[in-house]
Order: sequence, then structure tokens, then C-alpha cells
Amino acid sequence: MNPRSFLVAAIVLLAPLKALAVYETSVMVPMSDGVNLYADLVMPDASGGPFPVILARTPYTDLDAQQGMIRDALDMIVNLGFATMIQHTRGAGLSEGGGLPFFHDRADGQDTLDWVLDQSWSDGRVMQVGASALAIPAYLMAPGADPGMISQVNLIATPDLYEAVFQGGAFRKDDVESWTQWVGEAGS
Repeated sequence: MNPRSFLVAAIVLLAPLKALAVYETSVMVPMSDGVNLYADLVMPDASGGPFPVILARTPYTDLDAQQGMIRDALDMIVNLGFATMIQHTRGAGLSEGGGLPFFHDRADGQDTLDWVLDQSWSDGRVMQVGASALAIPAYLMAPGADPGMISQVNLIATPDLYEAVFQGGAFRKDDVESWTQWVGEAGS
């Protein structure tokens, strides 16, 4: 089964039967070390749910220019009865903190998952989605994740950051520096 068909099948199996009006808000999600990460939350309505949740975590901050397709897809999913949350990773966009890309994503992802599962609007089922740099935070948080993380759909990304940075043991300096610079500029 190709990844797109798998995502559609997962959504259809988990989706409630009726579409509702959309309710949007922004939240700051507290991490265990005191840093707060910004997220856009979109729910099918203002009733407070509970809803199954689709989660995406991104180092990109200009979602309209860089990840508009992800936002459009998640907005369509809301009409199927899911809450969606797009969170800027540590140091990206309106999120606090900083440091190396992906360095905190295991702990931050698990803190985020715990926070989502603790919200009254969450029905205790979370599916994380991502492609490329959005899939890497998902890969990193998967080991040891709460069973409420029922699935992940990760595309076009390495689950092995060492191999991505040190391909065949050689440091890919130009690729690493140009990507981290590009991510920083995309958020400016």
C-alpha cells in the first residue's frame, strides 16, 4: 500500500461521520524544562470535543510558504472530525528555546504528546504526520511514546540523523550548513 493510500485509510477508519464548523486557537505548550512551544490548534467546533488528534511538529515557521500543503491537508482533516495541531519545534517561530535542530525533539515530542493526551478536547488517540523535516521529530519521539500515539505517517525523511549528517562517515558540512541557514531564513 502506498503511503498516501495508508493515510487516507487511517483517516477514514478513525474519522467521525459528520463535518462540523471549525474553531481555531493558538497555544503555548509547556515542556518539562520550562520552555514553551507555540502551536496552532484547529478543532472541528468549539464544543471542546473530545476528538482524535492529528499532530505535526515543524522546524519551519513560514507555513504558508514552506508547508502550506501540510496546513491545507490538516484543515481538510478537521472537517472529518479531527483536531489538528501544528507545533513549531524548539527555537522555531514563536516557540521559545533554541539550540541544534532536532536535539530536543525526543523529549519535546513526548512532552507534547503527554500534554495533548491530558487535554479535555483530546479523546486519547493521536496520529502524528510529517514529511521531510517534519517526519524527523516524529521518528525521534516514537521510542517510548505513550500508547495514545496510535500511529505515525512519516514520509521522505531519514530515521537516522547520524547517517544524514555523516553519510558514509564523512561530514556533509555544506548540506548541513545550507539547510540550517535556510530553515532560519524561512522563519524570518
